Amino acid sequence: MLTESFVASISIPEKPSSHTQYNNAGIFFHEYQPQSSVKSTFKKSSTLPNGLAVSSTHVFAAQADKSVVNVYSIERGNQEALFPFKEKITSLALAGNDEDAAILALGTEAGQVVLCELRTGRQVSAPAAHLRAISRMVVDSTNNFLLTGSQDSNVHVWSIPTLLSFSTSSNSYDPNVPSPYSPVHTLSNHRAAITSLATGHSRSRVNIAISGSEDKSCIAWDYQTGRLLHTFLLSAAPLCIALDPADRAFYAGHEDGGVQLVDFYKRRSLEHLVHDSKLSNTPTQPPESDRWPAVAETSAVLSLDVSYDGTSLLTGHQSGKVRQWDVGTGASHGDNLADLVGPVTNLLMQRPQGFAKIRRPMSKSVTVVKPSFDSSVNPTTQSGMTDDYTYKAQFSSTLLLPRFSRQARTGRKDRREEQEDNLMNDFEEALAHPSLPPELFEETLKALSAPPDTGGDIAALKGWQTDPRRDVIEAQEQVTEARKETLKYIELVDELSKEVLRMQDAERARKRNKIMKRARREKYEEAQRKKAMGEAVGSDADMKESKDDSTSTDEMSGSS
Repeated sequence: MLTESFVASISIPEKPSSHTQYNNAGIFFHEYQPQSSVKSTFKKSSTLPNGLAVSSTHVFAAQADKSVVNVYSIERGNQEALFPFKEKITSLALAGNDEDAAILALGTEAGQVVLCELRTGRQVSAPAAHLRAISRMVVDSTNNFLLTGSQDSNVHVWSIPTLLSFSTSSNSYDPNVPSPYSPVHTLSNHRAAITSLATGHSRSRVNIAISGSEDKSCIAWDYQTGRLLHTFLLSAAPLCIALDPADRAFYAGHEDGGVQLVDFYKRRSLEHLVHDSKLSNTPTQPPESDRWPAVAETSAVLSLDVSYDGTSLLTGHQSGKVRQWDVGTGASHGDNLADLVGPVTNLLMQRPQGFAKIRRPMSKSVTVVKPSFDSSVNPTTQSGMTDDYTYKAQFSSTLLLPRFSRQARTGRKDRREEQEDNLMNDFEEALAHPSLPPELFEETLKALSAPPDTGGDIAALKGWQTDPRRDVIEAQEQVTEARKETLKYIELVDELSKEVLRMQDAERARKRNKIMKRARREKYEEAQRKKAMGEAVGSDADMKESKDDSTSTDEMSGSS
């Protein structure tokens, strides 16, 4: 049976709880379907909006009154760790697969972006790009882009692989060229603080992002190119937004407890409203009929999310109530799903449990590794890798061990090979390989030791030629070449050894055949000798018998 749940967190409690077991609780795991009930809680936590992130194994909560992030283990049901930081964390986001995210993104009060690898403890701190605190942070569905919204009214788009890369660009040699740790795009059409951010669920290049601001507008972006797609003018400032699971519309929560629906397919047209280039510079105001008024609850909507099937909308309010809305009618259900002791600052729907044939990740984070401040990336250095860089994870299933490389398979595949091809990607195959694949090893060495691309910049080229790291990289290249030569000699020796073994086997076979031929010849000669002796004995016997017969005949004649 399928079960659907949501996680809600509150800020500082404002009223006593009617349930004793919920005292001091700040994070609530609540079952939504089929039966609404609180399943578990975590205590000693107070979070601001966008200060909560949840994976399948852990919960991360940025504290509203401290410069720390509390880490809770879902399996053990307790607080596992505490991550301290130099400044207050104002927003959180997780990057990784649906089952087990491996990268924690943090936004600080000073406008800085920090990435933490949860399985290694490596911490990457990008230079502050925002002028004020980061109020919203979201990772797109491909886990390649990070969007940050700030009180300075700007939205920055970051490349996560670039921020986590161990190699640096040649730009670091030229102070006039932007650092590789700077944003990919800056979306700067809002005129007031950013209040909300959301990205679509598509993994294509036309995926969209929606930003909301205190200037009472929401803008749809093509964040991968930085292009503005469409502007929506609302009747009030959106405090939070959420996209429909099929990206057909988005919902905005307001200060008066109401919800604004913005339907992309409301206008009858052959072209999508958001992707119609003719309307990109023409703002649109949603009709009043799509404004869902608050009836039973009039406190501000601080958080909201959409159910897995897109038929229901859940809203968290300043009063601590969690309400359910019918997307089809825009009506709010009469009863509250929950009545918490403080403002519901975060509300996150979880993936339903109970699906059949769901592929689980090969590994999971049983415990997270505390970030190391010594591994912060400095744009003037080559790498953010520490000397004790260690990857810690636990295998969640039995590894499929391939008998040989998938690239070398030819002809018809058996059932096991088809299963391996369907379940194993390149990384998992390398992980399960009996040894480190030579292709992966060479590619890694090449990426780590390759000199920067100066792009024709003479100053940067001279800087690289005089850089002391050049000697190290050249030495690495020499080691790589020597390794290749050694591998060639090893292969040659192996071939010679195989040839010697083949010659020895041929010599043994020749001797064995010679011995067998000699034995057969001797056996044949012995048979011939015996045959000849047998014929000689037979002729002597015949002669003796004929002599005896003649003697008998003579005696009979004499007697007659």
